[in-house]
Amino acid sequence: MAARGGTVLTTFRSGRVDEHDRAFLTDVPGRSRR
Repeated sequence: MAARGGTVLTTFRSGRVDEHDRAFLTDVPGRSRR
């Protein structure tokens, strides 16, 4: 999206998701991580 002129906004709570909007569990920061 950003390559086509869109905007990407990230924060300290941003994460990654796949094409079905499912989060990658390994991206959980700090103590929440299993």
